[in-house]
Amino acid sequence: MKKLVFDESYSVDSGSGCWNWQAFVHPVTGYGTYHRQYAHRVSYEIHKEPIPTGFVVDHMCRNTRCVNPE
Repeated sequence: MKKLVFDESYSVDSGSGCWNWQAFVHPVTGYGTYHRQYAHRVSYEIHKEPIPTGFVVDHMCRNTRCVNPE
């Protein structure tokens, strides 16, 4: 269920490949948030694997709204 609700909260930009977060965005950082967590980190855990302690999930595209787990 969590994945279904999450997947309804972004749109895919076919030009850039970014999955742009459409739900709440933190007003200071500009990062998407999902249940008080950064949405890009939640996306990684839903679509890939749990994030190991100390592991940094970075936006190689530099788009703070992007939740593409790649």
